[in-house]
Amino acid sequence: MSEPDPSFDLVDQPWVMVRMNDGRVIELSLLDTFRRAREIACLLGDVPTQVFALTRLLLAILHRAVDGPADVDAWERLWADGFPVGTVETYLDRHRDRFDLLHPVTPFFQVAGLRTSKGEVSELSKLIADVPNGRPFFSTRVGAPLRLSLAEAARWVVHCQAFDISGIKSGAVGDDRVTGGKGYPIGQGWSGHLGGMLVEGHNLRETLLLNLIAADFEPADGARDDLPVWERVAPGAAEEVPGGRAPAGPLELFTWQSRRIRLAVAADEVTGVLVCNGDKLTPQNLFAVEPHTAWRRSKAQQTKLKSSTPVYMPLEHDPSRAIWRGLQAMLPTAAVSTSGAEPAARLSPQVIRWVGHLRWEDALPADFTVGLHSTGVVYGSQNSVVDEIVEDRMSLAAVLLAQGAADLTEVVVSCVAAAEDAAKALGALAANLVEAGGGEHAGPRSRAIESAYDELDPLFRAWVRELGPASDPTTCQQHWHETADRAVRRLGLELVAQAPKVSWAGRVRTGRPVSAVHADEWFDSALRKALPMSHLPDRMTTREAMTTPTPEKSIQDSGPLRGIVADRAGSLQDAYLRKVSAGVAALARLRRGAGKSPGSVVDILEHTLHPVFACGSRDDEPTRDEIAAHHCLTMFALHQQSQAQRMHRPGIRLGTAIRRLVPTDSRPDNPVTRRFAMLSTADSLDELVHHLRGVVQLLRGAGTPLDYGWLAQDLSNWQRGGDPRTRVILAWGRAFHFATGPATAATPVIEQA
Repeated sequence: MSEPDPSFDLVDQPWVMVRMNDGRVIELSLLDTFRRAREIACLLGDVPTQVFALTRLLLAILHRAVDGPADVDAWERLWADGFPVGTVETYLDRHRDRFDLLHPVTPFFQVAGLRTSKGEVSELSKLIADVPNGRPFFSTRVGAPLRLSLAEAARWVVHCQAFDISGIKSGAVGDDRVTGGKGYPIGQGWSGHLGGMLVEGHNLRETLLLNLIAADFEPADGARDDLPVWERVAPGAAEEVPGGRAPAGPLELFTWQSRRIRLAVAADEVTGVLVCNGDKLTPQNLFAVEPHTAWRRSKAQQTKLKSSTPVYMPLEHDPSRAIWRGLQAMLPTAAVSTSGAEPAARLSPQVIRWVGHLRWEDALPADFTVGLHSTGVVYGSQNSVVDEIVEDRMSLAAVLLAQGAADLTEVVVSCVAAAEDAAKALGALAANLVEAGGGEHAGPRSRAIESAYDELDPLFRAWVRELGPASDPTTCQQHWHETADRAVRRLGLELVAQAPKVSWAGRVRTGRPVSAVHADEWFDSALRKALPMSHLPDRMTTREAMTTPTPEKSIQDSGPLRGIVADRAGSLQDAYLRKVSAGVAALARLRRGAGKSPGSVVDILEHTLHPVFACGSRDDEPTRDEIAAHHCLTMFALHQQSQAQRMHRPGIRLGTAIRRLVPTDSRPDNPVTRRFAMLSTADSLDELVHHLRGVVQLLRGAGTPLDYGWLAQDLSNWQRGGDPRTRVILAWGRAFHFATGPATAATPVIEQA
């Protein structure tokens, strides 16, 4: 009695990998996958692109099993009632022979009897997409001949037909295209051309239905002849139509036989494979039949094909861009133009427009959320190797996909652009900081932009996930501008804090000074332009700081140290100017303490100490506030000596005062500017105080006043290091460099990219 033919029936045998709602990962048969679709969270694959290919396989089965759906009404019945599992079972049973992986005549997605002239088969590496290229996918099996279970092989056969690399293939006997035993390149598998996009629901049942597009929605010519491969004549070794043919519709594309394949099986394991060229397919202008990708207009292809109408190509995913950065191409804002208007540069995926149509027709609840799942392959070396597999997901409200939500959709698109401009502003800041130090800026610019996107990525996803039918577009836009502004400014402050000393001193280029302060000012300007709706209570511009009076009360409100030091300096100078002997003597004693350690001159402690300054002290060391008060009041005593005018004057910050020492016709690298740079680059408090005393002597000689309360607060913050120190230096720098009006601040040395 002869042995029965080997069989692996995909209808009943488990091979589809899924994650259940409870988190378990199991394999199911085709029929059980449909039966248990409500219990399944999502499909899984050995690589992400398997999920895309397997989803489209299930969609082809479901479309044919339900013979449609014909329209939205028919779709709504499926959504309400669930899959007609009996109908699916009947359909699969009718085509069961074509779903047998090992069928002797019509093996699933293969060609029976496929062979080369030498009768050889290849290693299974020809079937498997290694990512990254050259790194074995099944690393745990390295060192032994690679073998696959029948379930694994079935998944990889589906994947190979969809995403196989281009390049020279084995030459199949019976294929007239073979030359010298070789099949020369015809391009990658069809899905490899796409920037794949699936819409996901809350379980597999919802996912399949959301991607199940009704027949009357944007119907394509020839759609009636659209059949999956198992309802067509089984392919042979040769191309079905010499030179290729156009697909009739999406079901053909979902199951397009890009390759001719035959598995070599021994003892229920797959030990080798033969992969030959299949049906060639070019991607131009198939947007009417391919629903799972966005499209871009290609003027180059239009010229090459000498076409009088626009030519559209699939918009492939950029692995360096998160999915939300491509929303402009995905949201249904673009369409083929009419009436002589300029053709659209982008076409959104048909499946996105379909889900938007469902929401517009109230077939989906108003608050229904969907997931966008992007998948694609980046090929290298003439598409003959896999360089990278791209995958990303994001959630958003279905209302954003509807044509009636144009206002909200436009806000989302504009906020993507705003985020990109903010990232570019951070990149320009990094480049300008390096330029100020005389370095090369290309690397720092790109790294800063990347860090901005890393920071903004989770923030944008969270923001867009909260948008819904009740969202006010203007309020939502302002919220994003404020969120992005806060995040990118923090990154900018970190960059400035990390800038080397030489960038604070800066240099002159083409007659203009370039320093860390200039870089920060340009960054601030660029960020305000990128995110104009941000209403954060951040710093005033330099011009505002110069022209806004500072009431005495505001000094008290800014903090106890500033207020106390300002009060004491004011009282001492009043007594000195009135020639009160106690005031004159007090300033004389304070001058003797200049440059000395706090507490080392006993007879000035009544002026330099205060209970508030000692708050937080746990030992006998002076606090930051005590140190700041000591140095500021002793320097004030030096400043006021022999002066008939008040040298402590509220509202005049250190940078502003020093700027008044610079002659109007001086060079950018004048001595005062160099002295100010020394302040900005001081490494220690002793060094800073030393330079400050020199500056005070210059101010005294010019009769230029200074706010010593403000200086005390700055010195206290400077001692904290990190961000507080950076903010102090930036504040001094803005006041110094732009005190005469920010005319040069608007023109960065390095163009903001």
